[in-house]
Amino acid sequence: MASLIAIDWGTTSFRAYRLSGQGEIIEKRQSASGILAVKDDRFAEMLVSQIGDWMEAEPDARIVMSGMIGSRQGWREIDYVTGQPGIGEIAAGMGRVALADGRTLWLAPGYSCRNGHGLPDVMRGEETQILGACAGLRGEQTYCLPGTHSKWVSVADSRLTGFTTFMTGEVFDVMCRHSILGRLMTGAGGNGEEAQAWFDDGVQKAKAGIPLLSGFFGVRARALFAEIPEAYTKDYLSGLLIGHEIRDARKDQKGDVTLIGSGHLIGLYGRAIAAFGGVATLANEDLAAVGLFQLAGQLDSNR
Repeated sequence: MASLIAIDWGTTSFRAYRLSGQGEIIEKRQSASGILAVKDDRFAEMLVSQIGDWMEAEPDARIVMSGMIGSRQGWREIDYVTGQPGIGEIAAGMGRVALADGRTLWLAPGYSCRNGHGLPDVMRGEETQILGACAGLRGEQTYCLPGTHSKWVSVADSRLTGFTTFMTGEVFDVMCRHSILGRLMTGAGGNGEEAQAWFDDGVQKAKAGIPLLSGFFGVRARALFAEIPEAYTKDYLSGLLIGHEIRDARKDQKGDVTLIGSGHLIGLYGRAIAAFGGVATLANEDLAAVGLFQLAGQLDSNR
């Protein structure tokens, strides 16, 4: 296979990888040029502004993309794959976009399922990262992708078998910025020992079964009675929310969890999973490139 340009193009971020024919990362770039930064559907212009030099240097390189670029708000909407897909089914669902110069771009589909509660659920981009993480693995695995909308994904023999989304990050932001709790939050949250201790306290409250809505008000009441220093109310709330997510996500899961992501949030999830008796390991942060390389390798065999 010729060299490849792999792009993970999300809502707020743009990550690009130039890969060798063996899938090795030669160069990578990242910017805040997600699809929300694209005006008047000028996706082609944005692409050239980000990797135009790669495209000139590699005129025969295949370009494959995943993430929100294939959504209704993206370049072209690509249908969701359903069922329990593996690499072949997701590659078969890829769609094409033609540039003015005739070059073809490939867009990965999203993945949709009915979650454990019977409700429809969707993802775009995470499925490609998971394909990269589970390539060649046998047996069952559980993956957690923390974020604004956290995903808990089940995999068996390198096939996605289902997932559930939790709006933990978005709820945390709303509660801090737009609720009465925010008026008590004099601190920004942190990495220190005291911040971690109050995060742990919130996790333990969730583990003990405190109702979430009651727990929200408890943040305010405990701060009013000086049971929680106002400077650490954010940390406590974070622990409460993440703890509830993990408690609900792991009701039927007893195995280890592979975390996909980076930054401070990943550390908090690992800490909270350990508090519930689980073991969390951190995956390679460039899994999107690995997954896109595999998808590109399937294109010729599928067509």
